[in-house]
Amino acid sequence: MSTSQKILKLKSRDDVIFEVSEAAAFQSGMIKNMLKDDCADDAIHIVEVEKRDVIPILEVDGRFLAMVIEYWNKHLYGKASEDEIKRWDVEFVNKDQSLLYHLIMAANYLDTPGLIELLCWRVAEMIKGRKPEEIRQTFNIKNDFSPEDEAEIYKQYAWAFE
Repeated sequence: MSTSQKILKLKSRDDVIFEVSEAAAFQSGMIKNMLKDDCADDAIHIVEVEKRDVIPILEVDGRFLAMVIEYWNKHLYGKASEDEIKRWDVEFVNKDQSLLYHLIMAANYLDTPGLIELLCWRVAEMIKGRKPEEIRQTFNIKNDFSPEDEAEIYKQYAWAFE
């Protein structure tokens, strides 16, 4: 990171501290709005750690915050070609279901629309072409339809199950 960039310190729920450029962190609507609205000066939002301001990210563990920061850094304007970013994105979201869930929760909490969209694309890819029973099994979803209700849905929306 260039010395001319402002560096922010983010503290995860499990007390891991990360340094990130303001430009990268501003991909988070939450952080951008917090700093824009001067909420960062409020003692509720900023804590002193070794006399340096740290922004607590109360709902995200360090493991997942590190991954979100990695996404932010890769997506900084002008740092990589569009094709390179697309290839990196596909590899980045090639994660197991549990990790995807935690990343979606982190991206949502931090209000990072591009990452939310990318992660939802990955989940959609996991669902594409599967039968409802397979989707329920993959995502551990309980079937709360009665056999009669389910038969009616299959009948009413037969085109969707072809």
